[in-house]
Amino acid sequence: QDAHNAGASFKAANPDSRFVGAEAAWEEQWREAETWLLSASEGYKAARLTATYHVDGTTSECLLWADPRRLLTLRRRGHLALMDSTHESNWLGWPLFTVMVRDEWGSWCPAAHFLTRRQDSDVIIAALLKLREWSGGKEGWRCRWFLTDDSATEQRAIREAWPGLTERCQETG
Repeated sequence: QDAHNAGASFKAANPDSRFVGAEAAWEEQWREAETWLLSASEGYKAARLTATYHVDGTTSECLLWADPRRLLTLRRRGHLALMDSTHESNWLGWPLFTVMVRDEWGSWCPAAHFLTRRQDSDVIIAALLKLREWSGGKEGWRCRWFLTDDSATEQRAIREAWPGLTERCQETG
């Protein structure tokens, strides 16, 4: 118990800078993340997107960001893409989505990320369409195959962002 108390006292006196601000409301954390991404010296592209959920009409927001160098990889190598979400990745418990492609050496690399409070297909569609726009539109990111887990939400988003993609896949096999 004494060791636990000493550890708690040390943590209180020396807060970890990675967790400072975690107790702030989500809106404040969101603004800070957006401000940092847009002003970062690395030059990230970032966008705050809003979508209306087709089932109940509620709105969902996401914060999308990507390194412009990775967008070039997405444009060149995005014919095969993978998307998955990681739950409980932050203090708010929001899912973090990652879109990945293989580079010229066959290694999977993250092309973009987006963080959203609600995991509905319409906000995923908005993020994919913005990512496609950043990559040069329909002539830029020419996705032919998209890998997801068994998530109907992600699968609907891909069908809406790339109409006809699933039909081509079903025809080939």
